[in-house]
Amino acid sequence: MKLTKYIREAFVHAAMQDVPKPEDFQAQAHKLVVEDSINKLPAKIQPLARDKELRFFIRTSSHWFGRDVFSSVTVFEPHGVDYQPSSEVAKQLEALKEKNEAQDKMHRELETKLMAAANSCTTRKALAELLPEFEKYLPADQAAACKTLPAVANIMADFVKAGWPAGKQGATA
Repeated sequence: MKLTKYIREAFVHAAMQDVPKPEDFQAQAHKLVVEDSINKLPAKIQPLARDKELRFFIRTSSHWFGRDVFSSVTVFEPHGVDYQPSSEVAKQLEALKEKNEAQDKMHRELETKLMAAANSCTTRKALAELLPEFEKYLPADQAAACKTLPAVANIMADFVKAGWPAGKQGATA
């Protein structure tokens, strides 16, 4: 069976799904920031912020830490005051960011190496011989590979319904 770009990408994706990420640095950063933001609230409000049933009454906002490293986290802050992590928490966030970047770099390098190996082969048989340990991630045959392709149905009708082509009279928005 000849390898297509889709089959190669699906092969690499499937193999990478089995590579564990040992630590969830996002969750650690979230916990750290939420606790730090609660500690900055007035003492009488802190128990309310820690109560999962009542905490939604307190104003929260989302913040980004690092450049595309950690997604937003919800923090508790007084009205009109933007949250800034304490110096100790900022150092811990930076350390988590560096660990997260190192872990992501390792995963990207593995993915790049595996994709390079997959791209060096034109057939399923050649790739299975090159990487026999990864054969389980390859489709058994062309029919099995086609079953994994996304279903294509009513594309034209969906485009027309969305107003395609632009400027055509009678198209519904």
